[in-house]
Amino acid sequence: LQNVRKSWEERANYFSLYPPNDHKFAVLKKNFDFNFLEIIKSNPQIEFKIIFPPHSILFFKGYEERQVYNDILKFKEYILNTLIAYPNLEIYDFQIVDKITTDLSNYKDLNHYHQMINTWMLSRMQNNEFLVTSKNIEEHLQMLKKQVENFHLDQF
Repeated sequence: LQNVRKSWEERANYFSLYPPNDHKFAVLKKNFDFNFLEIIKSNPQIEFKIIFPPHSILFFKGYEERQVYNDILKFKEYILNTLIAYPNLEIYDFQIVDKITTDLSNYKDLNHYHQMINTWMLSRMQNNEFLVTSKNIEEHLQMLKKQVENFHLDQF
């Protein structure tokens, strides 16, 4: 937890590696379409499993503080709505698991979680838990949004 506190206190250094304009929706979408979506479109014979890893709540609070959080949410919505159409692809969203994302003892810094979380995610994927479908995209988006809105830094 000490490392997480230190990372939060030094977040200006961390986030300075990523200028805010790099996190604007138009930039994110352009990069995704060119670097990621083309690979999926070009490889219908490959089964893809995409995960949204459980970044700490502070990771999102940092984006909120930098005023790019809404762009991040809009981008996630774009990704989900775009990728859901591909039958050779499964999407798992672990960003909504607040018992992980708000328990800062799971993290080494603002972004990197303990190895045991990887094992936990794999076991959930085996059971298709946290699988995104066309019917639950909005629910996933709202769960993340609610999580970020309800977390107050004085809890930390």
